[in-house]
Amino acid sequence: MNKDQSHTSPDSRNVLVRDLVRRHQSRNLPVVRRTTGIDDLVKAMEWFRHSRILYVVDEDDMLLGVISLKSLVRHVFHHSHDCEVHPRDLMRILTTEGAEDLMSDFVCKAGMDERISHVLERMIDKGVEEIPVVDEEMKVISDVTMIDLLRAVTKEGRAES
Repeated sequence: MNKDQSHTSPDSRNVLVRDLVRRHQSRNLPVVRRTTGIDDLVKAMEWFRHSRILYVVDEDDMLLGVISLKSLVRHVFHHSHDCEVHPRDLMRILTTEGAEDLMSDFVCKAGMDERISHVLERMIDKGVEEIPVVDEEMKVISDVTMIDLLRAVTKEGRAES
């Protein structure tokens, strides 16, 4: 299958992120402050069950980075990853106090007026399963998961049948 072929229906290629966001606007967003401690990050990861990513924001609610479940697990259970921990990472493990220390500032994100087909391509290209949706000021206003995208495509597919 070449890149021009798609599993999405012709209509789904024109669906915007804002259309997806309307479907789950009541969903709580997995947002934490940069100063959030490790124990509270673990609680947040449990609380936001639809997500395996926490969005780290500053005092003005601007997106700074993300913390994946994988990075949180590696930090909390670092003793189980001893053979995989590089010596230069030991200092980071020992000095990590909170979200800002654990977050990755590489963030794949989307805007409300983007087509979901473009967002899907970017998510697949970057190997991520969920991303924040930000406004012009880089404030997290929603999120989009692969499950959301699958639902959008299959609902449209059923409607066309």
